[in-house]
Amino acid sequence: MKNFNTFKNKELNLIIEILNYQINPGSELNALITETVSSGSIDWDEFLRLVEFHKVYTLVYDTVKEFESFPAEIIEKLKQLNHKNIRKSLAIAAELKNLNMLLGENNISFTVFKGQPLSQMLYRNLHQRSSKDIDILINKEDLGKILKIFKADYKPLISINLQLKYLIKYYNHIGFVNKNSGVIIEVHWKLIENEYLAPGFNYCCI
Repeated sequence: MKNFNTFKNKELNLIIEILNYQINPGSELNALITETVSSGSIDWDEFLRLVEFHKVYTLVYDTVKEFESFPAEIIEKLKQLNHKNIRKSLAIAAELKNLNMLLGENNISFTVFKGQPLSQMLYRNLHQRSSKDIDILINKEDLGKILKIFKADYKPLISINLQLKYLIKYYNHIGFVNKNSGVIIEVHWKLIENEYLAPGFNYCCI
């Protein structure tokens, strides 16, 4: 039978076979996955670790729940990871709505990038690709306003001891966590960190 992958890690190969099957659900891939699962050589703890590490539990679960060859307990664990991801995605969606209202009321324009727009573009589904936070890009002149309006409900993930002009100059983003929902928001005003513009740049020198 044709081997689609060349990685030595059998568990990673199986994950790639499953993801390939989603793109091309042909009988050859179906048989290959069944053969791999039935071989008894898969370390299921390692399989689940890799699925979680690469954040593909929703994609994997959507496929393997149709395979009778998969152990029931593995499907159940993938189901639990999937449900956990859905709950997180719903919390992030609610936070996006809240951000839109909060920043809009304060005349702050922003762009959401990376996680949620990428999920919508690739999968037409916000929970299909796991996101750990929300990334927004703002005009640097609005950072001071955001620090003020975030003060009540959001906690910064770093200690902000610098004057605003130095924050803007030496950093490219600040992470905040919603005190109620636990959702993390990264507020960016630059897309490139200084260390990439000036190799060897060290924040300890500020």
